[in-house]
Formats: sequence, structure tokens, C-alpha cells
Amino acid sequence: MIEGKTKTGFKFKVDERVLDDWRLITNIELAESELLTDKVKGVTALVHLLLGDNEPKLMDHIAKKNDGFIPTDAIIAELASIISETKELKNS
Repeated sequence: MIEGKTKTGFKFKVDERVLDDWRLITNIELAESELLTDKVKGVTALVHLLLGDNEPKLMDHIAKKNDGFIPTDAIIAELASIISETKELKNS
């Protein structure tokens, strides 16, 4: 299990096996799609894949910083930070 913290202070735990899971790559590709439906599918799948049961904690963290709202851009930024941090921590 890799533990870390995003740039905004969200503490996370990610099973390091996820970093080698094919679904991570395919869902990153979807999340970067121009099509809104694909983007939503990709982001949703990434949240589930990376955080599992800790998904509500991320949503609460984002909502607290955004007057109770959960902007899509904030979720994407947190996911990017989690992926970046987990790769750095795994390689150290």
C-alpha cells in the first residue's frame, strides 16, 4: 500500500498493484478524451480504481474547499496528483 498526500492536502492510500493495472491506462485515456461521456466514464473509473472505499473522503475533501460543491476539474486535479505522487513514492 502506498500512502501519500496530494498538493491540496488530501491523504490517500493506493494499492501499488493498481499502478500496473491495465485499467489505469485505459481509464486515463478515457479521462483525457474530448467526448464528455468518455471523460466522465474515465474519471469515475479512476476514482473507483485508485481509492475504492475511500472515494467519499475525496469528495468531502473537495467539497470543503469549494463551498460544498465538487467541481469536475478539482476531481481531475486530485486524481492527477494522486497518480503522480504514487508513481514518485513507488520509485523512491
